[in-house]
Amino acid sequence: MNVCELSREGEFKVTGDPRVLYTIMMMIRTKIVYQGNQALGIAALIATRYSAIRRQFKTIDGSKMERTLLDYQTQQHKLAPMIATIYVQQTVGHYCNEGFGLLQDAVKKGDFGRLDVMHHLLAGYKSIFSDRVLNLVEVARRSAGGAGYSAWSGLPNIYFNSSPVPTYEGDNTVMMLQSSRYLKKMVDRASKGKTIPEPFGYLNKIPALVKLVARINTIDDLLNLELLEEAMQVRAALYIVDVFNKMKESNAPEKTKENEIIAQQKLPMMFAHFDSVTVNVFRQRIEEDIKKGAIRSANNKAVYDCLVKIYILENLSKDNGILMSSGYISGQAFTLII
Repeated sequence: MNVCELSREGEFKVTGDPRVLYTIMMMIRTKIVYQGNQALGIAALIATRYSAIRRQFKTIDGSKMERTLLDYQTQQHKLAPMIATIYVQQTVGHYCNEGFGLLQDAVKKGDFGRLDVMHHLLAGYKSIFSDRVLNLVEVARRSAGGAGYSAWSGLPNIYFNSSPVPTYEGDNTVMMLQSSRYLKKMVDRASKGKTIPEPFGYLNKIPALVKLVARINTIDDLLNLELLEEAMQVRAALYIVDVFNKMKESNAPEKTKENEIIAQQKLPMMFAHFDSVTVNVFRQRIEEDIKKGAIRSANNKAVYDCLVKIYILENLSKDNGILMSSGYISGQAFTLII
């Protein structure tokens, strides 16, 4: 598509729709979201193999053999959430890559209808995924003990190559705040009775979600995937109501509210929002693959369900205060998570 012209006299003129230029920026973010998990996958592979072979301390009753690192609960708590995150984020990466392909096809026809939603998804996921990849590569490096610090392990080089990603093509904090603008538009539309499509469908249920209490109390509740996905939706809904109500109540100028009063509170809201969307996309894609025959074994479906449960529980273990204060999850259940 011809967007601009440069005359023989050196005069530069924009002749097409300048919104086309956004797709170039979004293409790079798509690659980060779609391909960024490869580094984490390699790091997890190295750390898991090392943990399966390396033995340390004679802690097995009735045996003089040392225990493998992978048999220690603490090592499992490092590696299992990492592996779950890889599968979940890679699935979402495929979803975003396909969405960007549809956007490109539409733009060629002059249709920019998908631009806003893809900007929202790619800005948010670029921020979340690149941060998680970098942090989890470091977890993998440290889980390999002294060997992980050796260049021979490959882990320091993976960390080095992953470290610029949270800042190039947009600082992650700025990306998340930019993404919050489209979330506000969707929430406003939902409050006026307009239906918000998937994967943002939970926004249609915000009034009902924030009223749910005493839903997770036992170990069986924590193993119920439907309840776990609901918990992610409720957490996001509670944050959204809290943040946007504070914005409405403030009499400060809009730019002051956005940059000096509410900005920091938006970040956990956006993480919760994208975590909810992530779980929705992952589960929908698995169901689609089952219908298409790509997943044929019930055992495979059980593995994917287990992975997303681990992903959700890991996220809830780090940010569940708002669910506890609302009464959605009991204190007893919280102790079971950690």
